[in-house]
Amino acid sequence: MAVLSMVAKRFQVARSYLLATDFKFNLAIALLLTLGGAIRLSLVGFSANWFDMKAWFILSSYMRSRPLYVYSVWDTHGAGQLYSYPPLWVYLLFLIGQVNRAIDWGDPAFVFSERTPVIVADVLTALLIYKTVLEWTRNKRASLVYGSLWLFSPLVIFAHTMMFDSIGALFLVLSIVLLNKGKLNLAAIILGLALSTKQYMLFPWLVTLAFILKKYNLQRCFVFGISSIMPLFLLSLPFLAVDPQNFITALTYSYPLDPLWWKGGFFEFICAILIVSNQQIPEWFYSGYRYFFYLTIPFTLFIVRRWANNFQNLINSNLFSLATFLVFSPLVGYQFYVPLLALLCLNGNLIWGLIFSATMSVYALEGDWFPHPDWIRFLFRYAIFVNFPLTLVFWAKLQNQVKINFIKNLTCSRLKLVNECLKRKRNQ
Repeated sequence: MAVLSMVAKRFQVARSYLLATDFKFNLAIALLLTLGGAIRLSLVGFSANWFDMKAWFILSSYMRSRPLYVYSVWDTHGAGQLYSYPPLWVYLLFLIGQVNRAIDWGDPAFVFSERTPVIVADVLTALLIYKTVLEWTRNKRASLVYGSLWLFSPLVIFAHTMMFDSIGALFLVLSIVLLNKGKLNLAAIILGLALSTKQYMLFPWLVTLAFILKKYNLQRCFVFGISSIMPLFLLSLPFLAVDPQNFITALTYSYPLDPLWWKGGFFEFICAILIVSNQQIPEWFYSGYRYFFYLTIPFTLFIVRRWANNFQNLINSNLFSLATFLVFSPLVGYQFYVPLLALLCLNGNLIWGLIFSATMSVYALEGDWFPHPDWIRFLFRYAIFVNFPLTLVFWAKLQNQVKINFIKNLTCSRLKLVNECLKRKRNQ
């Protein structure tokens, strides 16, 4: 009888737990994550015809015999080096090549294994957004909304079929969450991994350094900067030792302006206007636009150094830095908006998250998903005339918010100074 009574009590406890709201909430998250992963897995087969997928297969096969000379492989079109990104993805391609040594191009096993890290990054980012928004807002419905916005955004779903920006987005979001918890050393390492995925992660890295300097001190900022650089340096060291010239050339290479790349950015927008109006693009424009872009880096730091004084403003500062990159970058791919969307979900900005998910998803029609009617080709061709103005408005809105916050901080500091002076006069 005692045994039956104990079993009945435990069954009652288990039943009450199953009926608890937290369990239902966690079950909903688990089902949504499973559904998001299943959607991505179902689209893996469509990504086999992408040029980037072919490039990853070529590099993965090449690294079986000469793994440290991957930056010396040039594409067949002569546009530049076949791989022109920081080295984190190279290591993943090397592991994939070792696992799939007997697999040829077109084999679904290679495509599946190559896309698996990106799918895992998508799901983990969604889980991180779910948990973080719930922790910050104590609103379960809001956490489900913003986590699902990331997980089921067409922009993120279709971007995973060709590129690996979701991995950088995962590391960027995780570094902000760790900073919020005061784990500076671990946040520095994670941010260094984000910096090792794509070059544009340099902008959030600089913004985070400005935040550390403003919130703590110069010594903390210096240690954080060195710690965050170490993952990139250690991952780059084998290539720097064996093939430094091609490695540095690849990381600093910029693809030429091309009307076929009309996806976003001020320079592509100007080129699109000139070509549509049957005007020739000036020769100086091709060489001068890169130098103008470099000026946006000190401009961004000048703006955010007065703003990034708390974690909410840290997220806004990162949004501003990424928006600056998207507005003034020489070449913008729609996958560059993936980290921006992750920060919008983390920040609870539903409207702009929905806008960029809808407008930038147009570029997913570029792939060989189905025969393209003329109206879809027209939509894809001229989508920049909608996407760039929207990005520019978003950038201007953030800049205006920077000014408002700066004026508020300046006014508060002046009021404090006036109050201190009045107190001194009263004491005298």
